[in-house]
Amino acid sequence: MKTLIEVSDLHKTFQQGLETIHALKGVNLSIQQGEFVAINGYSGSGKSTLLNIIGTLDKPTSGEVQLFNQSINFKNQLELQKFRAQKLGFIFQNFNLNPVLSALENVQMPLLLTNLSQKQRLEKSAQILEKVGLANRLHHKPKQLSGGQQQRVAVARALVSSPALLLADEPTANLDSHSALQLMLLLKEMNQASGLTVLFSSHDQRLLTHIDRTITLNDGVLQSSQGSNYEVA
Repeated sequence: MKTLIEVSDLHKTFQQGLETIHALKGVNLSIQQGEFVAINGYSGSGKSTLLNIIGTLDKPTSGEVQLFNQSINFKNQLELQKFRAQKLGFIFQNFNLNPVLSALENVQMPLLLTNLSQKQRLEKSAQILEKVGLANRLHHKPKQLSGGQQQRVAVARALVSSPALLLADEPTANLDSHSALQLMLLLKEMNQASGLTVLFSSHDQRLLTHIDRTITLNDGVLQSSQGSNYEVA
């Protein structure tokens, strides 16, 4: 199995007034291709910070991040933008849908960075919306959709460019328990069907029973990694 993510001695500090906040304290982590992994921990434990650095949306204070056997240079923003567009998919806690665009138009946004024609972009977007169960909601705007449906649009948008790695920060935080479970099962189905590697943060213990592997962070320190053939403390 290929190593998709390799994080070595990762540190991240923030300055908050006169106080230095140590968000990550020497995190070491490996994630293999095709894994379905949750980062667990209470608010402020470093989950979002770790995800943002792995997703190249933020840079570490020190340490190294390798993605797809490639060491990430956090200084070259143009290369990072291309890398994200080609390799990564993101699902955000607050959906981040454009309220004036339809579901179809929202989903096609990542494809604007490709060489596909408008017809090809819309066809591909419609296909992925059908996969997530929204074939009859293509032309609905976000305000016409339920929270669960909006999150499915966000999932479709994250998957439309066929990323190798899907990153999601608390993707179920704004959903009721039924919608949260349905989203988790949808992501698991995508993972099993295509081998998509999924890494997401969550503090919802009810969902963690559906996960292959759970990473626990506490005050920026990786305390444990359990599931599948992993169990280290």
